[in-house]
Amino acid sequence: MPQFLSTRSTEQLQRLALLLLIILVGTLNGIFSFIEFREHRKDQQGTLANQATLVSTNLELHLRTTHQILEEIVALNGFLTLNQLQERMQSLANAMPIIRGIGVLDSRGFPLVGTRLIPHGTNFSDRPYFQNAQADRQRHRLYISAPFHDIMGNLSFAVSKAMMSDLDEFQGVVFAVLEASYIEMLMKSTLYTPDMWAVLMHVDAHNGIGVGPRPTDSAGLAQPSKAEVQVLLQSMSERNQVSIVSEAGTEAQIIAASAVVGLTAPGEKPLLVIMGRDHDEAMSSWKRLGFTQAGLFLLLAGSAYWGLIFYQNRRREYTANREADQRLIEEREHDYRVIVERTADCVLHLDPTGRLSYANPAFVNLFDGLPSGRVLNSFLDLVADEDREKALAALSSALEKASEQLLQVVCQTKSGARYMEWTLCSASGRADRVTGVIAVGRDVSAHIALNKELRSRAELDSLTDLANRGHFLNIASTRLQTAKESDEPLALLMIDLDFFKDVNDTWGHNAGDLALKNCARLIQKSCRGSDIAGRLGGEEFAVLVSGTLDDGASVAERLRHAIASENIRLSDGRHFKLTASIGVAQLQAHENLEQLMQRADAALYAAKQKGRDSVARA
Repeated sequence: MPQFLSTRSTEQLQRLALLLLIILVGTLNGIFSFIEFREHRKDQQGTLANQATLVSTNLELHLRTTHQILEEIVALNGFLTLNQLQERMQSLANAMPIIRGIGVLDSRGFPLVGTRLIPHGTNFSDRPYFQNAQADRQRHRLYISAPFHDIMGNLSFAVSKAMMSDLDEFQGVVFAVLEASYIEMLMKSTLYTPDMWAVLMHVDAHNGIGVGPRPTDSAGLAQPSKAEVQVLLQSMSERNQVSIVSEAGTEAQIIAASAVVGLTAPGEKPLLVIMGRDHDEAMSSWKRLGFTQAGLFLLLAGSAYWGLIFYQNRRREYTANREADQRLIEEREHDYRVIVERTADCVLHLDPTGRLSYANPAFVNLFDGLPSGRVLNSFLDLVADEDREKALAALSSALEKASEQLLQVVCQTKSGARYMEWTLCSASGRADRVTGVIAVGRDVSAHIALNKELRSRAELDSLTDLANRGHFLNIASTRLQTAKESDEPLALLMIDLDFFKDVNDTWGHNAGDLALKNCARLIQKSCRGSDIAGRLGGEEFAVLVSGTLDDGASVAERLRHAIASENIRLSDGRHFKLTASIGVAQLQAHENLEQLMQRADAALYAAKQKGRDSVARA
């Protein structure tokens, strides 16, 4: 009893220790998973912020160039005629894909000249780009307007400069309207996942040009929420780049912003490039990994706990045989490692040119050490010449497009030619680009040989190796049809061993089987190359002879004599002889196989009536 209680206490302590260990490992796993979560989200935020900075930097370069163009137009104003100035403006606009049009307005907001046709008398004094320049008349300032709808109804931004006289009098505005489609194309080029969106917006106006699946405002424009923009502006760093995780909208988003700076007054950030993506989509890879780790942990924890209970039960029951059980466990663990770490299938990795970059031990054992010093560099080097074209087509298909190709070819192994069944699976990298092929091969020579043997057993008589009844009737029917079409004579021999039942009764069934085998051998020996022989059942045989009735009778007579002359010896030294009765019939034009066999059977019956050991013609 005390020993039983001690064992119980030990087992309870072991279970408690295991539970504590599971809790500890689970806690550590949760901590590490949380750290990985934070790091992964930080990486996603950084990537998004870099993409936004890339767009803002590109736009800033375009705006600097646009600034220089407007400076040139201001400098040329007054020195060129309006037509000359328009030609110059048109050439500059054509050279800049981001510029939709360039124009000059007088001090009242009426157009003087421009690259686009504007209805006469149109006044642009209410446009933000005119009012900005008119209100703050600085020669070298570039004003970026809030987005507006032009006369064609398209949303766009405009940049403008005030034109001042030598006496600092306001003379008008030179402006450039930016091409919204080009800005959209620029932002689309940085969207690396389907759930990403991007917006170029003016802070004061809180709308802008957007692309991607982000919810839209009443005008159909993609935009972040006001709360999200406020958080971004408050968090904007000295690098003019920031990223946040926002739940201000209908769903959690990772959002990054970068300001277009360097062209405005200090402290101003008139344009923001804001990019974002769905938080769940961005963290999907981490979630898959986290769920997989959690599932494996639960599986291992449950397996460990129930394994401990099972072990304790077994330990109580087989205490006296612990050493033997331990050896058995070690042997099983070794076998498990061998099964898991090794496979009999050949596994290869092929690079995009089809060359071998990896081969597992099973492949090395099968193919290494080929005769004649052959070197295996390419997958095609394995394949026999007759299957090379088929293998090349399958390999090319797997390398051209992500797919799975099944291939059965003859390969030259170190043990000779073998039938190999290969599965070629495309290995894809980024953007579904095929980076190579994984080839898994299996030696199916034994399977093919077995199929051939099974087909042979289905067609041949298992005792005599002659065609069985079904196979004989099939090939005989085909032969009859061919003979009729080519007007070729055919004769059928129906053969029956005389008094065969007496052989079984007198000498035993083994002697009968030996007699049938000898008869089959003599039939095969008597037949010519074009003749067809088969066993119809029991002691009855048939031979389809290419030739006339006389030819058939000649073969029948030769066979009858051979059977009668054969001395069948048993293993105990005894021996006996057999005779055969044979009926012969020649194929007639109107007959089918069944009718021909009936006439040959009638001739066989006549031969038996004559006293057996004879040949009769139909």
